[in-house]
Amino acid sequence: MKLIQTSGLILFTLGFGIYLISFFMDHYVLTDDIVRGKVGEGENAKAFREEARDMLGQPYSSNFAFVAALQEKFDAVNVQALQTFGFS
Repeated sequence: MKLIQTSGLILFTLGFGIYLISFFMDHYVLTDDIVRGKVGEGENAKAFREEARDMLGQPYSSNFAFVAALQEKFDAVNVQALQTFGFS
């Protein structure tokens, strides 16, 4: 019984470790196709593409860095829209 518990604990720990490490092994890239598919083709997409042109094609090794950069671009586009249309 002790052998089964120990081997089960080892297998669980190993599997959980692989699961956690897999989050940090990916890379994230924003492409023009993704922007077209998710944002669309209108004026909003054009404003976002202009703002995010330095981010297009650049690989990010961390999803935290990718999401932070993406949020920064969305915030900039939203501020631009607020200034243009005068919403408060």
